[in-house]
Amino acid sequence: MKKIIGLLVIGLVFSTSGFNTYAAEANDSTVDITILGTSDVHGFLMPWDYEIDEEIEDGSLSQLSTAIKDYRETRDNVILVDAGDLIQGNNIDMFSEENDHPGVRMLNELEYDTWVLGNHEFDFGAEVLKNVVSQFNNPVLAGNLEMKDGEQITEGYQIIEKEGVKVALIGMTTPTTMLFNKDSDLGDHLDIHDPVEETKKVMAELEGKADVFVGVMHMGLENENNIPNTGVEDLVNAVPELDAVIAGHMHENISQEVINDVVITEPDAYANYLSVIDISVDKSNGEVAVESETVEASEFERDTEFENLLSEEHQRARDDANTVLGTVEGVPMTHDDELPDVPYDFMYSTPINRFYNEVQLYYSGADVTATLTEMNHELDDDVIHKKDINYNYTFVLGETSVFEMTGEELRTYMEWSADYFNTLQPGDITVSFNPERRASKYSTYDTFGGLNYTIDLTKEYGERIQDVVFEETGEPLEDDVVVKVGMNQYRLDQLLSEGGIFEDKSFEPIWVSTIERGEAEGTIRSMAIDYIVNVQNGVITSEDRPYWEIKGIDNNSEEYQAVKYLANNDIIELNSSEDGESTNIESENGLENIDSSEAKEIEDKAKINDIYDEGMTRGEFYVAVYNEIGETAEDDEAGELSGNKVKIQRGDTLSSLANIYGTTVEELAQANNIENADMIYAEQTLLLP
Repeated sequence: MKKIIGLLVIGLVFSTSGFNTYAAEANDSTVDITILGTSDVHGFLMPWDYEIDEEIEDGSLSQLSTAIKDYRETRDNVILVDAGDLIQGNNIDMFSEENDHPGVRMLNELEYDTWVLGNHEFDFGAEVLKNVVSQFNNPVLAGNLEMKDGEQITEGYQIIEKEGVKVALIGMTTPTTMLFNKDSDLGDHLDIHDPVEETKKVMAELEGKADVFVGVMHMGLENENNIPNTGVEDLVNAVPELDAVIAGHMHENISQEVINDVVITEPDAYANYLSVIDISVDKSNGEVAVESETVEASEFERDTEFENLLSEEHQRARDDANTVLGTVEGVPMTHDDELPDVPYDFMYSTPINRFYNEVQLYYSGADVTATLTEMNHELDDDVIHKKDINYNYTFVLGETSVFEMTGEELRTYMEWSADYFNTLQPGDITVSFNPERRASKYSTYDTFGGLNYTIDLTKEYGERIQDVVFEETGEPLEDDVVVKVGMNQYRLDQLLSEGGIFEDKSFEPIWVSTIERGEAEGTIRSMAIDYIVNVQNGVITSEDRPYWEIKGIDNNSEEYQAVKYLANNDIIELNSSEDGESTNIESENGLENIDSSEAKEIEDKAKINDIYDEGMTRGEFYVAVYNEIGETAEDDEAGELSGNKVKIQRGDTLSSLANIYGTTVEELAQANNIENADMIYAEQTLLLP
């Protein structure tokens, strides 16, 4: 039984385990061991985002390579591990079938001691999995993986000895992998068992063989989709003999969490962080002291030697990302956010979101399709590249599966999606997000192509979806009508899981894109590319044709315009969770009073004085500050002026802009080659004559 001796100020957790036994003649000195862990690198070997073809600074394995080398220079006993999801994302997918995979090559170059498989290592099928595993120089761990052909390609544990101390690394992968790949043939080749039960078996096998026990788990802290034993918390509660766990999968930065006397850390994702576990073992009595932290990759310089080994793949990935697919005619498909951390596509129906639903409707023949709404959409110019399709739809393996639902069931699904928002209260100026849904690493807000509908956020959950009609016919959605709904199987599995809206129901697919079109050609990304190139002949006509709207917020009100200006100029911050991870979880309310200390802080940021009066509401104060700032703010009410240019805001017309800037509609139209005065759009930049 593990016994915690103390949790010291420095963060060390001391434990004694029945497994930690030494002979009487053992050296009584202390051995210090450092375990470095990466996870969810997702192709970010280089400090380059191939989905937008730009250099980045937040993180890369190149920067972590420098960190790893620094630790090895200053620590005697270093063990290096990766917790999975290496070979998918950031265009590294294109190398999946190669016999010299750049991701695995760099793990070998950095002399990783072990690599645990993540769910995305299974994305490309069993043969690719076997191939990449065979390329790694050291043991690959996934103790709950069973190949149905009997071949053992992974191990459950690995023992590494440092100065007489034996460290057992136990590796498991998330069983939800089988759900993610439900529509593929992966289940014909392998199975993934309960990681908690398999860890218990490994620990029994390790009895008397090791002194320190560290889990390297491609699992997040909490259970996924409410499925028991899919989270590290369940694991350490069931297996308290573990000294520490490096977690992964959920893309969280966990410096140190202690549950059931087990230290847990997770290094976020995209090589942004490195988990560092420091372990001290007193060989005289078997006491083990553990502490952990995460360090930022951005604190370290790039490793040029590392990057030189990837120069060929770097150029190939850039060339592939910049493959031209076609052009866009009409209005822009994406827009900048109106408010910080409030995605524009969550607020308004946009051409880019309509596009992905249009693609699914075309290939699936469904009546209605659901598309997850991304946190960030961007398409900077009129040329569409492959990178634009990838950036604007990030779910690499996202497919379209068609299910038959009643109108009532579809409406229930739509209500679930709309529950991403909080219910508006009297005085709310802005929308806000359900904190639980906002905290998820996944987007859980879907929009529904083939329908026109309204989301009334003044209503409670269950009553928000209104005025639903089929877009093509104008017929209302009746409860008893049978509708063919195209959506991701993963999303449906989420809704069917324990606690989900459909947990007592079952739906069988009548059409699956990856079956009908093939594993690769059946993804939404691939269908989008085919749609542009072969169906639309390289030309997308983008129209401002909303198919849904949010009701309850007046975005033309003086209070909304004040919040927008103040928030975008860092004078106020929208409400976030205490840890800052979940943004905009409470609306700005114009009726509540604002206290003098907060008002003073805002006045200081705005560089103005004596605006606040006792008893002022938040709305009154925001508007007063906005108006006091003066002419710049007034210009921004219509557009953002920069030199002789103006950026159009929603609600602007050529006539209103002409009045503000002392010109005429005709002069504005001539200066910007505008033939139709009605064809201007938010975020468009106009030249002022």
